[in-house]
Amino acid sequence: MKRLCSLILAVFLTLGLASPASAAKAKAAVMRLQLAEGSISVRDAAGVPIRYQKDMRLYSGYSVSTGSDGSAYILLDDEKAVKLDRSTTVLIKKSGRKLQVKLKAGQLLFNVTSPLESGEALEIRTSSMIAGIRGSSGIVNLREVIFITGHGVVYSGRQSYILTGGTGYRTGTGVFTAGISHIPSLYLKEVRDNDQLQARITDEGIYTIDYLVAAIPSAERREEEARQAAQAGMVRPPVKDIVIPAFGEEADDGNGNGQGDDNGSGQGEETAYTITWVSDGKTLRTDEVKEGETPAWTGDAPTKASDTQYSYTFTGWTPDIVPADQDATYTAVFTKTTRSYTITWKDDEGNTIDTTTVAYGETPTHADPVKTGSDSVSYVFAGWDKQPAAVAGDATYTAVFEATYNFEAIIPQPSGDAGYQVYYPTEGNRPINHAKEGEEFTFYMAGGDYGYTVRLNGAVLGEDNFYYNKERGAYVCTFIVPKDPVIEISPLN
Repeated sequence: MKRLCSLILAVFLTLGLASPASAAKAKAAVMRLQLAEGSISVRDAAGVPIRYQKDMRLYSGYSVSTGSDGSAYILLDDEKAVKLDRSTTVLIKKSGRKLQVKLKAGQLLFNVTSPLESGEALEIRTSSMIAGIRGSSGIVNLREVIFITGHGVVYSGRQSYILTGGTGYRTGTGVFTAGISHIPSLYLKEVRDNDQLQARITDEGIYTIDYLVAAIPSAERREEEARQAAQAGMVRPPVKDIVIPAFGEEADDGNGNGQGDDNGSGQGEETAYTITWVSDGKTLRTDEVKEGETPAWTGDAPTKASDTQYSYTFTGWTPDIVPADQDATYTAVFTKTTRSYTITWKDDEGNTIDTTTVAYGETPTHADPVKTGSDSVSYVFAGWDKQPAAVAGDATYTAVFEATYNFEAIIPQPSGDAGYQVYYPTEGNRPINHAKEGEEFTFYMAGGDYGYTVRLNGAVLGEDNFYYNKERGAYVCTFIVPKDPVIEISPLN
């Protein structure tokens, strides 16, 4: 697992040195507890325990602790990382582009892959000193800091010390040259497993890689002897704590000589961030939220107007709402549901046959309706008044029926003295006595001693439509079939 942590660190270093674009990326990065081994605990800014998850996000005010068998690898951003040794506790704070790691117990390895830009800061604090980390790597415990590569500044009391690779600072002693015996196995093993770190050490030329790697067994032996001595009660005398001010202030030497903030109050300003709530491209509201507090939307749920195709339901915000550690924008998330529309189906008399609900974009269908006929007429469904099309709103379709008329039931039979006989043209041996609306129809009248008047739907047929044919010896009646034809035949007076 430790080798895996180192491999991930190597990948991180590669990304950090790849191009100027990575620097821009780092500014937007978040703090993450990328990996942990053995026992570990995480607490939020209120001290509430949080279950560890690989690559979990950390927020300002969170603390991480490792047990006697544990280690943890924390990415502060894409160019800054710390690795916690066993029995180590840190408190992490972030304010804009300024990072602070407060070491409360144990020791940690720090690794910054490129020089910090203007406005950036990384401080590692203990009860007795502040280490200002630049583009460097090294080790910090409660009493000392060692820079293996790069450089940095250490503040203790009202004194400051510029350290370069191969030097360290110890509380109560001051600056010293860091020999191989000063470097713990935590760092030596990282050198062994991390090609990128090896390259940086080789470039600076202070230590040789083989020398550092070969020192791992002796470092582990010294550390084990120290642990056994501590368990037996053979511990070093406590070092007098020096008051550590709020993040961004100067260190105090314990005699009240710290400069504090600009107004002399000794208290840093409480950081607040602007939280913007957006819905459908429009800003709903902006809130000022204190660092570490979780933003919350209050009020009615956002809404989004339906369009022709979809209706929208509010389901939450993106990204996930987290405790404030920078300005943030949360955008309302809506799920879309395809709208459905009412399709009305009517008969040819305007009566509703049925209503159906059809989703947007689908083409409505309906079973062929049936229209009841009579002895004089029968009906066949001929389609709808318009071709059903993909649904984009409510719509109505009206049935169209084709009527076929039975003139045997329409033409009146003679009564009284008006003795005539009606017959029809034939097709083969079959009389043509049926016709559809709009077709031409002909029938014949023979016999009887009278002349006749024929009315079609109340109108008298003229000579062109009703006349006597001598060759046939019968009257010929021909006309274009209207809707619902009614024929009246009466003898002339």
